[in-house]
Amino acid sequence: MVWKYILMSFICGITIGIIIMWFKKRNITQKQSFHNQDNKHNYNERENKLINHFINTADLLNDITQCHCKFYKYMSESAQNLLKNHNVKKDLLNKEILSKKINNDIKNNNKTPFEKTQPRDYSER
Repeated sequence: MVWKYILMSFICGITIGIIIMWFKKRNITQKQSFHNQDNKHNYNERENKLINHFINTADLLNDITQCHCKFYKYMSESAQNLLKNHNVKKDLLNKEILSKKINNDIKNNNKTPFEKTQPRDYSER
């Protein structure tokens, strides 16, 4: 008779344990599916933000490139216009006159104007 009580207690304990584990597993799978859906939503949201970030960055970089091209074009055109209006021959003549003057100084002094002379000695003796 004692064996019957022990056997019935054992069977009831196993049955109750199985039922508790079944409910826990069911709750865990429901929570995991909810978290998986939440994670998918977060992942999709982050992916969209990242894609939008790179699209905006590419657009800004394209704008910078276009502005740089406009700036370069403007600077080159204005430089050409300024040089057309400026008397370039005068500059060339001034350079030729300066080079002739340097050559004459070299012939007369036997020193180049850029040649350094020995520094003076100011030490007391």
